[in-house]
Amino acid sequence: TAGDKRVVHKAEFRAGRRVRLGVDFASGKASPLPATPADFAMVGEHKTHEFAVYVVRIGSDSRFAVSAGKDKYIRVWDLAAQREFDCWPQDDEIHDLAFSPDGKYLYALQRDSIGVWEFARRKRVRSVPNASGEWIRYMAISKTLLAVATQADSGRSTFIKLVDTTTWQVIRKIPVPDSIDSIAFSPDGKTIAVGLHNMKVSLWTVDGKEGRKMLSLHKDYINCIGFSPDG
Repeated sequence: TAGDKRVVHKAEFRAGRRVRLGVDFASGKASPLPATPADFAMVGEHKTHEFAVYVVRIGSDSRFAVSAGKDKYIRVWDLAAQREFDCWPQDDEIHDLAFSPDGKYLYALQRDSIGVWEFARRKRVRSVPNASGEWIRYMAISKTLLAVATQADSGRSTFIKLVDTTTWQVIRKIPVPDSIDSIAFSPDGKTIAVGLHNMKVSLWTVDGKEGRKMLSLHKDYINCIGFSPDG
């Protein structure tokens, strides 16, 4: 779009606007752009990550964004000032990030665990270990549930696991017919959309029932999926 041929790995909707992050996977350079169809112009480009950027997320109040990736840092951005103002070192690569709907908590996904941060205090308050040994690939959060896309090392078994964020127990394990490349909750928390490795999209209810499958016009993997704020 708009002449930009770099790979886009993540996109977000906030308050009726989408902020797209174009990522050069090799260099880790990130470019936030507005999503006004009539005026798709670059508003900033910043190089602070040393290696590839895997994920960017925007806070619920649209004031802050966070980015993370291979360099083992979570970087916090002031969107109005277009500058980084905080940096949290981690002990491993960060594969995904997610804000709780109220913006109070930030979830950071690593291969073997999920860290839970109280965002305002910049304090890690919980670490949820991956006891199953399955690879946790991506995650999404609703008001009460954490959905994680898992895959056995063999690659033959893929699941959506639903975790109660009060008890931190797995309450449901939904088998999915193909590897998951992206996952998102609907705003009401009742539906989960997944982008599959076969380049198709499918919808699931939180009780484990598959909704309609949507044929995809994509010709490559679906790295990002999301709902508009009004659903």
